[in-house]
Amino acid sequence: MGLISITLKKATLIDAIGLSRSPLSCAFEGSYAVYPSIPRVDTYFDRMAQSELSNASYDQSMKGRDESEVFDLREFRRGDAMRTVHWKRTARFDELVVREASRPVDSRTVLIFGGITGANESEEAKAELNSAASLFVGTSQSLLRQGVVHTVLHKANGIIIDARPVENEGDFNTMIDEFIALPLPSDVVISAEDEKRLSSMQQLSKIILVTNFLQNAELERLGVYGDLSVVVVGARNVTAFSEKRLYRVIAVSVDSVGASVKNMEL
Repeated sequence: MGLISITLKKATLIDAIGLSRSPLSCAFEGSYAVYPSIPRVDTYFDRMAQSELSNASYDQSMKGRDESEVFDLREFRRGDAMRTVHWKRTARFDELVVREASRPVDSRTVLIFGGITGANESEEAKAELNSAASLFVGTSQSLLRQGVVHTVLHKANGIIIDARPVENEGDFNTMIDEFIALPLPSDVVISAEDEKRLSSMQQLSKIILVTNFLQNAELERLGVYGDLSVVVVGARNVTAFSEKRLYRVIAVSVDSVGASVKNMEL
């Protein structure tokens, strides 16, 4: 999984039986993306804060689904519901314009990929990391199928750098493109900079972290910002965690990610 760059400066032409060699001048630079597979994941919330729209405050920096408060107007994109079309603006500009609704800050669900990569990875560790990436995008798709608008926090080199709201198929595809283009950290799942970003986000109701590695002290701090569920793929240190923790750990095997993950309670 990721964006792979290829640079070719020179090449050699060899005949079928290897008797002659001829140098070729062929400069080439290009790249291609390797996308994670998207397994079928069935998730549901055991503990989920419910929004009370009559008393909700609104986040001025995030769009959402509450049509009583308009966040922005923009051009129609694939996956947008026709009920969101602003017909007066559409008639005026002769192109489809839709309303982006605001989101109550007390109903925000956040999804984070906390996978880490080591300098000398074994094949087993690589399989766990790839499966965690697949489970991450599968979880986002599952939330989308349930109508749960969520925010994916993208990380580059161990630091949260961007927030991607996912509320339709177009957002989901854009999120995956951004996800595979970012380099993964090598040692820290949640950094001090991440905590600063999370503390600036108001009233998170649910945080879902998908990872291949558990670090107890970091996760205890992360659980302060919202109801935390940690989905970990193949980690061998799951059993060492205290039962008194303030968050839920869901351990998933590499083999089960390949096809589907049934009834994962977050």
